[in-house]
Amino acid sequence: MMNKKLLFAGLFLIGTVLFFGACKSTPEKKMIGTWIVKTVEVDFDEMKSTPEMVNQVIEKENRMQLEFVSDSILLIKDDHASHRTVWSLNPNGGIFFRFENSPQFNLLGTYDTEEKSITTNSSTPLGTINVVYKKE
Repeated sequence: MMNKKLLFAGLFLIGTVLFFGACKSTPEKKMIGTWIVKTVEVDFDEMKSTPEMVNQVIEKENRMQLEFVSDSILLIKDDHASHRTVWSLNPNGGIFFRFENSPQFNLLGTYDTEEKSITTNSSTPLGTINVVYKKE
C-alpha cells in the first residue's frame, strides 16, 4: 500500500514538473496580442515635402496595427488589408518577418524588454519615420 502511495506521489510530481515546464513563457509568447501605435516621429527633408504630406504620413502610420497571432504568425494591418506574415525574434530583440510566399526575411523593428515596446525605423527618399508600438 505504501509503495502505491509513493508511486502515485512520484508520478504526480513528475507530471506537475512537466506541465509547468511546458507552460514556460518564451519571449515569443509574450509578443502575442495586438500592438497599436503610441508615437510617430517623422523627419523629412523640408525641401522635398510639405507639412500636409508629413501629416498624411503620421495619420497613415497611426492606423497601423501589429497582431501577433502566435509565436510564428504576425498580421500587419492597415486601413485596406491584413498581411499575413511569418515572424521570428532574435536574442537581441530584433523582430524579423517574411510574407508567406517569400523566402526573404525583413527587419520589422526592435522589441525593448524594459519599455515593453516595439520600435520600427523606416528610411525613405524624403527622410525617416520612427514608430513606437505598445501592446493593447
